[in-house]
Amino acid sequence: MDQEGEPIYTMPKKRVHTGLTDRVEKLIRRIRPAVHSERRRESVSSFIGDIIIACFAPVPVQAFMFGSVPLKTYLPDGDIDLCIFSPDTSIKDTWATKLHAKLEEEQQSPHSPFKIGDVQVINAEVRQLLCGQARS
Repeated sequence: MDQEGEPIYTMPKKRVHTGLTDRVEKLIRRIRPAVHSERRRESVSSFIGDIIIACFAPVPVQAFMFGSVPLKTYLPDGDIDLCIFSPDTSIKDTWATKLHAKLEEEQQSPHSPFKIGDVQVINAEVRQLLCGQARS
């Protein structure tokens, strides 16, 4: 409020606000991921999640997407980030090696719905396993 008690900022008239809202909505429709792109990423995530669960069975594990895909802010060539959780600490030191072997095994499957590309373990403070989709 200014010294006279009047608001410093007033909302624009409805007509201007509606025009701005329309422009923002149009922009969002143009830049958000296409439905087919969302479905494909969900399919790939589900496929890898199933591999993860099968790899560690009977140890209970869950795989969750995080990052740009669930936020729908990914770029066309962006990756899919998955995080694995398990209440069983017995896999803490072996999960990357075990999952690496399982993904390489899946690479060889002619029946796989997605072709897995290069698989590599990054041995850092927070261990990571990277794999890409093979190019056809």
